[in-house]
Amino acid sequence: MSLTFRNVKQLAQSHPSGTGAATIYSPNTDILTHMTRITVTNTSGGAVVGTLYHDEDGTTYTAVTEIWEGSVAANSTNMILEVKSDLGGIVMRNSSGNLAFKSASGSTLTITVYGEEVGKER
Repeated sequence: MSLTFRNVKQLAQSHPSGTGAATIYSPNTDILTHMTRITVTNTSGGAVVGTLYHDEDGTTYTAVTEIWEGSVAANSTNMILEVKSDLGGIVMRNSSGNLAFKSASGSTLTITVYGEEVGKER
């Protein structure tokens, strides 16, 4: 008998040192993920642009998979996504899928992703 589990947690956090897009989250096999809160914090003294990508089945990080781009003011936090429902937000179910983030200036932005992983106990 297999049981369904729900695991609400911080899914990813990244403070990229470079300026290229890099994967920050990819679901495991047989896991359904609901990302319900995403924040980007700027720890520098000037505004910095960040970009978030969601490729459901690969690692293409271009305008085709871009889901957010915005300027984050100096020493502040932007809320990119906040969903108040059980099964809303960005949904990922393909283990080949990826969420990626890019900062226009290295070592300035921190992205944090919260959500829930749902799957079957083995």
